[in-house]
Amino acid sequence: MPIKHFELVGNWNEKRKLGYTDADIGILTNDRAVAKIHRIFSRTEHNFKFYFVRKSGMKEFQELGSVSPIRIDQAGLNIEHDDNAITVVFNGNFGTGRIPMTAWIIAHRFSHAAMSGTFGPAMGSADEYLRTLEGFGRRMMRAYGIPYNSYMEERKGHLAVIKNVGTMRCIRQNTLTRPGEFCHEMVAQHILTGSIKLNNPGERLATKTTYAWGPKKCTIRPCIV
Repeated sequence: MPIKHFELVGNWNEKRKLGYTDADIGILTNDRAVAKIHRIFSRTEHNFKFYFVRKSGMKEFQELGSVSPIRIDQAGLNIEHDDNAITVVFNGNFGTGRIPMTAWIIAHRFSHAAMSGTFGPAMGSADEYLRTLEGFGRRMMRAYGIPYNSYMEERKGHLAVIKNVGTMRCIRQNTLTRPGEFCHEMVAQHILTGSIKLNNPGERLATKTTYAWGPKKCTIRPCIV
């Protein structure tokens, strides 16, 4: 079973949210929702042990990456090391937009933590992933004639490329606003499905601009290489 252990740590009857939203708490304390998380993670080749900590004084332990047993002790947690599983300790759900703690977000948040520290040579770092993504984005932007003379132009261009090749739910719902988040979405997709699926952008690339008053402008850019 890929999820070897799933435990709520601390006081889950506390009125204070302590890093979680009502939606997170509703999911993690609901047997059917937890069973769904187990079912979705059953497709991964890795074994995981998940601990969801809800207690005060945990903010300094956010997204540390790989830590020693001593660091776990400093957090006041009684969690045993397991050589046969990836042990992940969540002390909240602090992502932008506060999307509820579904199986996908658990995998996404794991990616954030793993890339923020020295998790392992196979995982790499966020900077390494971002450099690769930026290089891919610039090649695509050149191919479609999208200018990137400034940071904002490059950011918009990267998002245009990502939204045309990505297959994740955040792409379909147009909620991804930062190019770097695509790295973590790809990691989550690979963990839960075993592969990364991208669309072929084809000969033309659609870019959209949303204005404050509502209308959208859509530009279709042909590939020029």
